[in-house]
Amino acid sequence: MSKIKKSNSHIAIVIALVLSTVIIAAMPVTAAADVSVTRDLPDDPVYAEDEIEVSLNQSGFFSFGAGGTGIVWEVLPEGFTCTGLASGSGGEIKEYDRTTNTLRIDFPGETTVTYVVETGTAEQIETAVFSGTWNTSDSSLNKISGDVDGDTTLTLAEGPKPTPTPTPGNGNGGNGGNGGVTPTPTPTPTATATVTPGETPLPSPTAGATATPTWSPTASPGETPTATESPTKEPLIPGFEAVFAIAGLLAVAYIVRRSGRKA
Repeated sequence: MSKIKKSNSHIAIVIALVLSTVIIAAMPVTAAADVSVTRDLPDDPVYAEDEIEVSLNQSGFFSFGAGGTGIVWEVLPEGFTCTGLASGSGGEIKEYDRTTNTLRIDFPGETTVTYVVETGTAEQIETAVFSGTWNTSDSSLNKISGDVDGDTTLTLAEGPKPTPTPTPGNGNGGNGGNGGVTPTPTPTPTATATVTPGETPLPSPTAGATATPTWSPTASPGETPTATESPTKEPLIPGFEAVFAIAGLLAVAYIVRRSGRKA
């Protein structure tokens, strides 16, 4: 009986080891099948030498919590250039090899990463093909990888790129209330001198020049100009003419009298 029990226990151990080996070998395959990375390109037609956003959405990256930890290698089409991550996007661009036009994007706990690309010429857009691969780990810390799925091509827009129309602001918005529109400066009127007949016209002021003030004598407010009086000959003392007349008569009488005595 003891030999039979030992034999059964050995068989159980062998079966357990075989099952464990099969389960461990199957775990990476199962984990890789549960991981995916999908690329999302613009649905609208794009213009040559314009900026577009490319989103990468991962599902199943190994993580100790929310999001996931993994790496995506993106190969951009010829003539396209990465300009960085989109505003507000998580993730990090660790490497950018311009020779091969390859990006290495890390997903440190992120589910979606969006990067910005400048498109090439119209011919390059028509033949553009995006491609990429991803790398992460399974629950047993085995490295797993796969290809990026989703959109791979773009649609070329026809005609010239339209000029964006500025949106009016609300008066107190972030654009200073003018909706981003640059106000047109109001021209400053140029003063024109009016010439009165008989006067010599003065030169008109030049724009930007500073006028030099000219002093002119001006009567102070409240003052009344005083007229200058002409000198008037003052009259002689009254009766002075009669004195002269009497003295003259006396002198004549004296001379006549002296003449009579001599005769």
